[in-house]
Amino acid sequence: MSKAVKIRKETEIWLLGQTIDTIRGVKLPSNGDVLRRMFFLTEKKINIKEASITIHSELVDIWDKAKIPTRDKQHILTKIKCKYEQYRSLQKSKTKKTEKQKSNEARFQDSLDDLFDIAHANALQMISIEDDRLFLEAQREKGRRGFMSGIDVKYSQQQEKKIRREEQKNKRTLAELLRKQECQTVDCVQLASSSSCSNSSSIGEEEAQPGCSTSTAPATKRVKAILKEADLSKVTSKVVRKQIEEKFNCDLSDRRKEIDAVIMADVQDQVSSDEASEEEAPRRKTAKSDSEGEDGDYNPSSAKKGGRKPKGKKRKAGSDEDSDEDWGKKSKAAKKKAAAAAGGGPKKQSAFTKSFRLSPELADVVGSDVMPRHEVVKKLWAVIKERNLQDPKQKQYAICDDQLLKVFGIKRFRTFCRMKYLKDHFVEP
Repeated sequence: MSKAVKIRKETEIWLLGQTIDTIRGVKLPSNGDVLRRMFFLTEKKINIKEASITIHSELVDIWDKAKIPTRDKQHILTKIKCKYEQYRSLQKSKTKKTEKQKSNEARFQDSLDDLFDIAHANALQMISIEDDRLFLEAQREKGRRGFMSGIDVKYSQQQEKKIRREEQKNKRTLAELLRKQECQTVDCVQLASSSSCSNSSSIGEEEAQPGCSTSTAPATKRVKAILKEADLSKVTSKVVRKQIEEKFNCDLSDRRKEIDAVIMADVQDQVSSDEASEEEAPRRKTAKSDSEGEDGDYNPSSAKKGGRKPKGKKRKAGSDEDSDEDWGKKSKAAKKKAAAAAGGGPKKQSAFTKSFRLSPELADVVGSDVMPRHEVVKKLWAVIKERNLQDPKQKQYAICDDQLLKVFGIKRFRTFCRMKYLKDHFVEP
């Protein structure tokens, strides 16, 4: 018996007593529990770092059972190490018999039963159950009132359902994200393939690729949507391509020529449609003025209601109303009305339709000294087609003759990017 007592006394740790092989109990762990567990691990030749990690996992398990949120791992590991170093510092001076040493030892020994607090800084606000909040406050008091009871089956089931719902929600969110990424990838590939089809059809020298008829429409539609709101005198193919890449989250740098061909085809369509609408507008207005008659006073609705022309005073032969002078005045008034109807009155100019004074070189090409930028683009395109200046190998390029060389300054240029060469030829009126 005496031998057993002697061995047990030899294994005691100064101020701590016997070591423990695990942290257990119905209360939250104390400072003494952490230090006793630390010395048990160090006696097994485990270093301080690995021992702190082991103690951390045991502490978190107990605090999780109490449904109390804890601090992050690094904070807990630092606190375990600091508590161990505090004990070692006090142990080095244990041979001293001063009053200060004795008071330090007494204070430290009194704190061994206090809570080793690793609760979150906002734990009291985060805890949803009132009993758990009161238990934490009681454990922080001297003597650590209260203890942990058995598992609350009903609450545990609620928590499990909550966790399952969160997992299902995360799975749905992930599936939706993957679906969107897949759709963007498909749209990007479809756009690239359709741009290749448009390139072959716009050049007109190669046969159309098989299977392109179904994918040309989406690409043309997207490019048109971008060009519809853009200023054709300023926008470039690079800007359009960047917008498409940002929209579909893909890289089209290896298909620049194909995208440029689609853009060029759309610009040509816009120019052709604008020219056709300008030629047709005067015809409609002229036909409308002719239908109104020379005097411009004919009203179809009044003719239908009355059925007869309104009676007026009979004109006598030789009166002033039948004179050639009055007839000439009426003809001039009717012509002025028709001209006003055809012109449509003054229109408010926008930034796109604003007129500029042109340089002598550019005015010599388009045939006018003052002109809006979009009209200059149309005229230049008409000149290029009229003089057959398109590069036969690459239709999106044009080869300058002597007159255009004075304007552009280079022998060969891309027709869609011509505005960057023309900006110096526009002067504010």
